[in-house]
Amino acid sequence: RRLNQVGETISSIATPLAAYSLRSITGGDPRAVRVRRDTSGAAGDDDEQDFTVSEINSGALLDFVGSGNDGFVSKWYDQVGVNHGLQSTQGSQPQIVESGTLRDYLIFDGTNSHFAFTSALDFDDGSGFFVVKGTTPENQQTLLGGYSNNNYLPVLQNGSTAAPYTSSMTVGSDFVNGVAQSWTDRDDAYDAIVTNNYVLASFIDIDNSPSATLKDIGRGAGGTTWVWKGQMKEIVLYSTNQSTNRTALEANINSYYSIF
Repeated sequence: RRLNQVGETISSIATPLAAYSLRSITGGDPRAVRVRRDTSGAAGDDDEQDFTVSEINSGALLDFVGSGNDGFVSKWYDQVGVNHGLQSTQGSQPQIVESGTLRDYLIFDGTNSHFAFTSALDFDDGSGFFVVKGTTPENQQTLLGGYSNNNYLPVLQNGSTAAPYTSSMTVGSDFVNGVAQSWTDRDDAYDAIVTNNYVLASFIDIDNSPSATLKDIGRGAGGTTWVWKGQMKEIVLYSTNQSTNRTALEANINSYYSIF
């Protein structure tokens, strides 16, 4: 499938604060990832190259990595701004090519894989949309992490029935068969749609107290706990309440990923 060739794009519905994906969020052909190829000691080992959405689809990324090799993402581009996800440490780079097979998601290993934002992200009273799949049952995993225990969003936990729920030091909410129950002492609206372990999670009007200053994708508070293990397809963040656009944004995401 080509990306967003017909109809509204995410950014035409509402301009995000930051957006990370392998598809086009803007409707154009933005840079999506910088990939390091691991060619097992051959000439050119660990070379890196940027790739746009069309270059991923055309096979250029896979050609660069080479037959049978692995590819790792050192930079996940913010398609609407300059707050990119960065990772210069090779052992902490999420994977995108496994033994010559290109994935349509980034793989986080649950131990080291994560990105640091170019600059700290002020994410208070905002909204977030995530397309993810956790692969460790009964293991808390953070999608976005900050500088303290109060500053992370969200923690998803995948049980054996693939019904995730939030569990954190500042909020607590259970899911029953993928349906979110009400958060207590919060005014956030939260929803998750689960199909075949994939989750479209929508966090609307996040009201963090204290204000959330986020610094990592895929790693928890202080960078030592709750590292994400599984797949990430897309993260779209807004600095404002997106309640009025929620239906359109979720429909746009689903039209590409077919989650529900």
